[in-house]
Amino acid sequence: MKKSILYFLSTLIFWFPASLAFGTDLDISPEFLIASGLTPANSDTNNPGKPGIGFDGVNYLVVSCRENDSSDNIEGVLVSTEGAIVTSFPIAELNPNRGCDDQRGLSVAFDGSNYLVVFSQVTATGFWDIVGARITPVGTVLDGPRGFTIFQDAPFHSAVAFDGTNYLVVSVRFNTTTLHDIIGARVNPDGQVLDEFPVFTAPGGQAFPSIAFGGSNYLVIWSDTRSGSPIGPDADIYGTRVSPEGLVLDPGGIPISTALGIQGFNDITFDGVNYFAVWADQRNNPPVIFDRIIDIYGTRITPDGVLLDGPPDTGGIAISTYPRPQDNPVVSFNGTEYFVAWQMSNFFDPPKGIFAARVSTDGFLIDGPPDAGGVLISEPDTFDSKLVWPNSHFNGNNVLLAWTNNRELGGTFKEVTGVLISHNLLNDKFAPLGPGDVATAFSRTPCGGAAAGTFTITATFTNISADTLSNLLISVQTLTGGNVLCNANGGPGGAGATLIVPLQGDLADGQLSPGESFVVELPVGLQSFNPFTFLVDVLGVEAAP
Repeated sequence: MKKSILYFLSTLIFWFPASLAFGTDLDISPEFLIASGLTPANSDTNNPGKPGIGFDGVNYLVVSCRENDSSDNIEGVLVSTEGAIVTSFPIAELNPNRGCDDQRGLSVAFDGSNYLVVFSQVTATGFWDIVGARITPVGTVLDGPRGFTIFQDAPFHSAVAFDGTNYLVVSVRFNTTTLHDIIGARVNPDGQVLDEFPVFTAPGGQAFPSIAFGGSNYLVIWSDTRSGSPIGPDADIYGTRVSPEGLVLDPGGIPISTALGIQGFNDITFDGVNYFAVWADQRNNPPVIFDRIIDIYGTRITPDGVLLDGPPDTGGIAISTYPRPQDNPVVSFNGTEYFVAWQMSNFFDPPKGIFAARVSTDGFLIDGPPDAGGVLISEPDTFDSKLVWPNSHFNGNNVLLAWTNNRELGGTFKEVTGVLISHNLLNDKFAPLGPGDVATAFSRTPCGGAAAGTFTITATFTNISADTLSNLLISVQTLTGGNVLCNANGGPGGAGATLIVPLQGDLADGQLSPGESFVVELPVGLQSFNPFTFLVDVLGVEAAP
């Protein structure tokens, strides 16, 4: 008995004559409220700051800051993989006077048994400490009511990762000689601080550290102004590898991006083979600190610290170069591709909100081109709010993307909102199409009654499922510009047209077995030379046993 199975959903966006970008549709859930009533509305986007996210194998833990009349708290919310709120609970009381100011360093990691939540705590003398609290998967706080101190006199911006044995927490400390430096501390699963050590010390400022564990060592990255303050026109991205024993392997730092202008807020992930770092980048705009037209860039880095996408002064992958204020990028690996999200904050005309784009592990921008600005995930529901400080985490099946809704209208409160982005439609049956899998050609000879000529797309599909197929069915979902698919069944057609591709005449055994590839030609009749979007479903018919 044969049955139809949906295998692939691919968007092909073409800019005549031969430039293209392509990728799968994102399956985005409806938005859901994670934490409400956090802090009174105002224009300070650093209060309550960035939510932290972790995953314990069953639920996500989302951490944010809440200001109450009597006390201020770090608060946790357990979220199911379906987006349901399981429970919410206070994690730690904050000392008075500063409330949720500068909680941009909220960070979460899971050690297989418990979470470690890292946050900032102001002391009685007015200085900041970096504090930790362990949380069980059911929400029991093991280190209340104010957590345990990891760093003293470390102002903000901490990050944490787990290496299978211990955590490594990184943060920033000010001193009068070198300004701001990157520091590290190992913490065991029992909540004991094993040691503290300098990760990187140099004149100028080092700030905004991010961290990922790469199987053998950590890679810590940060924004570095070696001749100025933590944010300045010469800020670059540097990094260093740190062993699980706390040994700094690159004491001089690895230059990751030293392009013109500011390279600021950043994030990093590991895909099992390489790291992928992302950052806010001002290279394409005048290097002026108050110029908020900032782009999003990234690069792959090997476990040995080698850059894979060009030299630090000119290299990197342009992820979004849309001419609007963009900032605070985050990245997670969804099992197939890197998922990058960022904010485009702006009170005026759209686009504005939370945006995302995927990058393949070979460095190809799937949701391109970069000047298109990525995929809109969410936009503000009122004029007086900004969506800021996104964060994301992959659980093996889907990505939880959460952000702060920074409401500014008096009498309202800020909140954390999120969406689930399913992995089900992310090329789990056919291999993702890369630049080498698609070829294009143009002919002045018209087809399908389209007078401008024929644009032929030749795509190579590789079956990475365990199923054997006997036929492919291509269904056109979108074909803009009045263009038509010339070889559609029943004659040329646009949206709704179908093309059955029998495999019997092209493969030796008439079947597309696991691991085999098949070439499909899609001649598109052009009405004009304007850009167009081509969206198709590719379905496979399973061969009879």
